[in-house]
Amino acid sequence: MHTDKILVVPDLHGNLHHLKWVVETFPEHHYVFIGDLFDRGRESASVVQKVRALVDFRRAELCMGNHEDLAIRGVLDGITEVFYVWIANGGLATLRSYGLQHERDFRDTELEDDLLWIRENAKPYVVHHHTLISHAAPPKLAITPEDKHTVMGDHHIWDRPTVHEMQPLPEGVLFSAHGHTPFDRPVLLDDTHYFLDLGGYHSNRFVVLELPSRTLYAYHGDTTLDRLTARALLEDTHA
Repeated sequence: MHTDKILVVPDLHGNLHHLKWVVETFPEHHYVFIGDLFDRGRESASVVQKVRALVDFRRAELCMGNHEDLAIRGVLDGITEVFYVWIANGGLATLRSYGLQHERDFRDTELEDDLLWIRENAKPYVVHHHTLISHAAPPKLAITPEDKHTVMGDHHIWDRPTVHEMQPLPEGVLFSAHGHTPFDRPVLLDDTHYFLDLGGYHSNRFVVLELPSRTLYAYHGDTTLDRLTARALLEDTHA
């Protein structure tokens, strides 16, 4: 696996143009996609299948996002209330991108196959160049009797810095990188946590983070970085 240069790729939400820009502009990098590949965007199926090919060819890794989690529980596990939460949060666009309607029988469809693959291959987090990479926030970690880290709960796919305190990073990790919570500009929280989601799946607003240089690159426009403190962000949110 080529890991000299890592490119952290935030929420694509079915935007195939952003994905094409990533692979055409940074052809020598190893990609880490931090979840929310689909939903909302019209090309969700194509995005999933291209990312799947990159992972299968060991050119990329995928972290589990909250939209992947909703789809897996709603479609594969058949949890009715979760299915309709997924549909209401962009899942209908994903169904249509697979040529499906609002039915519930997904057996032997490409969507079922892709979700089975995601459940098998998506990781809660990865670490490269002293940087922990996960979808929403650092995970809550516990040490097993074998001295390995195990993930506790779902902080890594659901927490938001505007609402939750960040979990501590494991020993030897200096930074973290996430998506999930959209900001007007990329954010560096407490000089430690990067938040890259600009909520721009339907626009030109998209940034990626290169490691180990920690350089931001924009699909369009500048890469002005907002440096915030967690305390100020929480106090401002709840004012």
